[in-house]
Amino acid sequence: GILPMGRREGVMALSCPAESGTKLRRVPVVAFAAVVFLTAIAALLAASPSAQPPASPRSLESSTLRAYYDRYKDRVNAGIQSLAQNLTDKLEGYIDANIINLTDCTHSNLGGQGPDEGQENIRYSNALMVDNRSVDLVISLTNGSAEYVADKPARNGAKGEFGTIHLIPGTSINITFALYDSKTEQEVTMPICFLTIYDIDQGADGYNQERITVSGIDLYALTEDSLVNATENPDGSTTFYSTERGTKEDNPDSPEDPAAFKRSVTVRYHDVHLFYVGLEVANPSGPWGRSFVFAGNPVIQQKPLWWIISIIIGILVLVAIISLIVMCAMGVFVVDKAEDLLSDGEIDGHNTENDALTG
Repeated sequence: GILPMGRREGVMALSCPAESGTKLRRVPVVAFAAVVFLTAIAALLAASPSAQPPASPRSLESSTLRAYYDRYKDRVNAGIQSLAQNLTDKLEGYIDANIINLTDCTHSNLGGQGPDEGQENIRYSNALMVDNRSVDLVISLTNGSAEYVADKPARNGAKGEFGTIHLIPGTSINITFALYDSKTEQEVTMPICFLTIYDIDQGADGYNQERITVSGIDLYALTEDSLVNATENPDGSTTFYSTERGTKEDNPDSPEDPAAFKRSVTVRYHDVHLFYVGLEVANPSGPWGRSFVFAGNPVIQQKPLWWIISIIIGILVLVAIISLIVMCAMGVFVVDKAEDLLSDGEIDGHNTENDALTG
């Protein structure tokens, strides 16, 4: 069966404005600009006169004042670094996620059903790049899966930009998605991995209902007007199933076709070499099978990503300004503290002019 789901950080149902689509390739530019901005703020703070110890020899000789200054400076610098890291974490999955290319299906023999011979899997060559390495995606039956029987194995593999697997009514299989180095066959781990399953529908009167079960995800995304329902299972996995009849007319033309989103679901994995998916055609009626269609990219968002980024950057700018003001105030505090210590006689200024006056 499907392996139990790992610890979940929170399952979310997200909305997707039709006009936003998946234009995520522009996101790294904005994120990079935000990080550059934070770096510039940190440099400004480091170079600011208020960020330096007072120039007076009297204050420079005070280890007590230096301790005050150094301790606060380290806290501010640590805070800025933490904010930069938090920004990266917030955008994680949109910045670093690789889009998996499923157009180059070089082998198709899932469960030994053909149409190719040899290894019993489906291989998508050069599906993505990870650390400057070309990576293949390989789909095979999970150990313990029910036997796979295909009436139209030629439909397995790729169709345009989609991957496809065809099932006959009344059957189910568990499959494993695994990533391997294209040259060495070594296992490859992806920090962030998305899978979107499209065209989740059924036949008339609820027959031949498509069901997909996933485990190990940390979130899934459905549109507000989704025609797909989700059920949490006792083992921690999640099952998505169709609620409306589908026809050839509503089949997606591309992974970024907004009209297809309400019959789709996007799931996300963290730090995976392989992950598991269960496919089932329930409530069988007639001999007509159904094709499960998928792609390796995120398509469903909560709000336009620009809106989310703008909020985050706005908060960071505000915090940076406050930090700058506090640093300036700290400079004044150090000077005042130096004068207090001098007036109390706790610092020997060794200032020749003062020595002459007091001598």
